[in-house]
Amino acid sequence: MKKVLLLGKTGPIGAEFVRRLDSHEDFELGSPDLDWRTASYEAKVKALMDCTAVVSAIPRRHSLEVVEGIAAINPGLVIYDCSGIHRGKEGWEYALPELNPQLIKGTTRLVGPGCFATAASLALWPIRNQIDTRSAVHIEAIGGASTGGKKWVTFFEENPEQDLIVPNTGLNHPHIPEIKSNLGVQALELRMVPQLARRYRGTTMAIHGDLKTSEEVPYSEHPFTSGRVVHRNKTPQWGEVVGTDEVHVYWVQEGSRFTVHVAFDNLGKGSVGQALQSLAIVT
Repeated sequence: MKKVLLLGKTGPIGAEFVRRLDSHEDFELGSPDLDWRTASYEAKVKALMDCTAVVSAIPRRHSLEVVEGIAAINPGLVIYDCSGIHRGKEGWEYALPELNPQLIKGTTRLVGPGCFATAASLALWPIRNQIDTRSAVHIEAIGGASTGGKKWVTFFEENPEQDLIVPNTGLNHPHIPEIKSNLGVQALELRMVPQLARRYRGTTMAIHGDLKTSEEVPYSEHPFTSGRVVHRNKTPQWGEVVGTDEVHVYWVQEGSRFTVHVAFDNLGKGSVGQALQSLAIVT
C-alpha cells in the first residue's frame, strides 16, 4: 500500500480523504497522528520519508509555507495541493487527467482544479470550438455547503433559520479564468453565479449559451475515456452522484441555443476523488 501523508484533516476535503483512505485499495493514511503545526522537525522528516505522497488540504494562506517546508526536507516527494494556490505556477501540473496529458508517472507537483471548474470544463469541452463567443455563456450552479469550505458548513449548522440557498460569489468568480484556460477559449465571456445549499455535498449546474451553428451537434461523442463523464437522457440530480467520482451530463439543443445540465459530487470528482485518480497516475 502507498502511504499518503494528509495535512489538514478537519475540513470537508480532509475529512473525505480520511474516510476514503480508510478503505482504499491502493492508498492508506500515513502518520495519522502527526500534527504538522506542533510536530518536531525530526517527526516531520520521519513522516515524509515514510510516505509516497503528501496531500495538503490546508488553507491557502498557509499552503505556500508548508509546501516549501516539505520540499526542503524531501524534494522528490509527490505533493498534491488542494488549495489551488499553485494553479498556473511553473513546475506544477493541473490535476485534471482528462484535459492534461502531462499528468504522467513521475510527476511530483500537482495542484487540484476547482470543483466548479472541473465540471464546467468537462461539460463544455466537446463543444468548445462550436460555442459562439459573440454572446456570453451563463453558468448557474447550486453546491452543497462543503463547496464553500468548513466556514459554510459551520454557517448552516449554526443558523438553522437561514434560507435553504444563499448566494456565494458574484460574477467575477475565481474559477472563470480557470475554465476559460481549460477550454482554450479566452475570447469567451463566462458569467457564473453559484449558490450554496443547506445540503452538505453534491452540486448541480446548468450551462446556457449559443452555438455557431443551428445544425445538430454530436455532443454524445464525448472524447473522454476515463468513464467518469456519464451521459444521461434526462436532467441529472445531485442525489445520483453523491459518493461517486462521476460527472453526469445531459445535453439539450434548440437550434443554435444549448443547455448542458450537470451533476457531480464536489467532494468526489470535484476534489478528493480527482486527487486520488491523479495520484494513482503519477505514483
